[in-house]
Amino acid sequence: MAKDKFKEQFPDYPIIPSKKSKVPGRLLDYGIYVALIGVPGVMLYQFSKVQIPTANMAGVNQFSLDTARRLAMSDVMAGDYAQAAKKFKYYFSSGGEDSAAMGAYAKALEALGLKDEASQWVEKSRVRALEENK
Repeated sequence: MAKDKFKEQFPDYPIIPSKKSKVPGRLLDYGIYVALIGVPGVMLYQFSKVQIPTANMAGVNQFSLDTARRLAMSDVMAGDYAQAAKKFKYYFSSGGEDSAAMGAYAKALEALGLKDEASQWVEKSRVRALEENK
């Protein structure tokens, strides 16, 4: 009805036909964009991921020396002396030589009732601390 009124008012004006939808073409364009931009972007993201080191990177159920020392020290601070003694034993048997760790190990041994061993570790701790301060 509106077109008829338009034709009556402007008889010489050509009517432009409405544009046909290009949905299949647009979908193809979007598919090309995804293929050219999205897929390589996802691949670059996957390949650029950095592996974050964890406490267990040394192997299955093993810790690095520094991790064993830190975990043992935190167990001493928390009052879990049995677990701390196990971790300190691993630390020192693997070559650890930190004087603060030796003192904390002596504290853990004393709390477990092993006073003779604790006094030996206190002496080792003192000797090591003197060597570190030279």
